[in-house]
Amino acid sequence: MNQMQNKLEQKNGILFIILGIVITWFFNDTVGFLIDIVGALLIYIGMDKLRKDHPAFEKGRLAALLMFGARVCILICDFVFEPNSALAVMFSCIFMVPDVLGMVLALVVLSEGLSAIQKEYGVELNAVKFAKNVKAYSISAVTILMSTIFASFGAALFSFVLVIAFIVAIIFLLMLLYKLGRILNAYDDWRASRMVSALWSVTDETETNQGSAEGSGAFMPMSETAQPEEKHKEESTVKTIYLAGGCFWGAEKYLGLVPGVVDTNVGYANGTTENPSYEDVKYRHTGHAETVRVKYDETKISLEKLLEKYFEVIDPVSVNKQGEDEGIQYRTGIYYTDKADLPTINKVYEKVAEEHEEPLAVEVLPLVQYFEAEEYHQKYLDKNPQGYCHIDGCMFEKAKQL
Repeated sequence: MNQMQNKLEQKNGILFIILGIVITWFFNDTVGFLIDIVGALLIYIGMDKLRKDHPAFEKGRLAALLMFGARVCILICDFVFEPNSALAVMFSCIFMVPDVLGMVLALVVLSEGLSAIQKEYGVELNAVKFAKNVKAYSISAVTILMSTIFASFGAALFSFVLVIAFIVAIIFLLMLLYKLGRILNAYDDWRASRMVSALWSVTDETETNQGSAEGSGAFMPMSETAQPEEKHKEESTVKTIYLAGGCFWGAEKYLGLVPGVVDTNVGYANGTTENPSYEDVKYRHTGHAETVRVKYDETKISLEKLLEKYFEVIDPVSVNKQGEDEGIQYRTGIYYTDKADLPTINKVYEKVAEEHEEPLAVEVLPLVQYFEAEEYHQKYLDKNPQGYCHIDGCMFEKAKQL
């Protein structure tokens, strides 16, 4: 899958909804009404795309259709009746009601859908703040609607209220669009993370052909650096697990000090491109997680104990953030190559989950791909003792204690 295909796959409906909201404000003439109709269609397309991620957006399509129908009726009235005639004004006012209510409903559905995703998947989308902004914008939009209707029939006071409400609405609209822009970036990162999960699949045929889960099927082909176990078999007592715990400099240092760990290596796991550079991962949204490949001697330390040490040094409920490092590449995750490890992983995971009220943000997934990071990242804190580390120094001493 090339990068262009990845970008197309990650496109989501929020962008269409933003465009639909923006062009809705062009309503002064016939051309403006046509643009408004296009805006309603864009919102419908956006809701349809979001509906594939969560059913909470289903009602958003109905809201967009309500807007579309109302705007088509307003456009028809503009052609049928004499401009500015009493009938033209009356019917325009009538159809403005479902138009504005459709817009309000669409925004409410959008905020409810984002809140549902945030709660269900533990991803931070600032849904609560966005919902408050939607409420404020909706009140100003309804105020504009009422003032427009009354002002159309000669109520001078409402003409003044209309001007004030219009200015307030523009302010709230700009705030809303700004927050939607931030949500768009967070939503893209979340979808990239989910897409990584969808790339991996195992079939009975794959397991039969390859003989073990350790080499089981992945959607993306792996390079030599992505499948070291297949080329260099370790002694039977040495096993491998891949752990993502924020910035891999400190995570590697910490895990390397745990008794029983025989080797560590840092790299980029479970992304959407092959052979990424650090700049690709950090700035180009490739979806990889900074990960430590941990080889351990199971006669000296069990996987259960190793995972307990791992959980001691991460914030398991923090989404795409460890310490001061924030971004999808700093997400936490346990990536396994042997399905026999899964019961142990789940046991530790459930134990930690019981200790927290919030859902854990730690991925538990099979390893799709792993590419070694650049040489300067390997054993970084050994080479640079004063280098940056998000892990408290005292934890390094604690790592040595079983």
